[in-house]
Amino acid sequence: MPSPFVAPYTSTKFALNGFFGALQHELAMKKSNVSISICTLGLIDTEAAMEKVKEVTSVPAYPATEAAMNIIITGATRQSELFYPWFTYILSITKEIFPSITGYIMRNSYTYNP
Repeated sequence: MPSPFVAPYTSTKFALNGFFGALQHELAMKKSNVSISICTLGLIDTEAAMEKVKEVTSVPAYPATEAAMNIIITGATRQSELFYPWFTYILSITKEIFPSITGYIMRNSYTYNP
């Protein structure tokens, strides 16, 4: 999901998502035993993330330890996708169907005042 104030970070996430999404399809088509789990994460309470957005958002950050555990479980159980926290799945679907609503929600979750 595109996020303001972290454009370089967001763009690298999109590149990785596209690369591993394509690789996931190729491995499935080759009937490979290798699995890839693509993880979509919300705001996680890490030092680097909080440093970038602490002044401009009121969105609660989710614990890094819980995010890490969900990532480990997803990979270990060979699930193809993870959305953490759960509402990132809803936002992901909404973005495809109602992009203007998702954009409105995204922009209004920030306290930025130019």
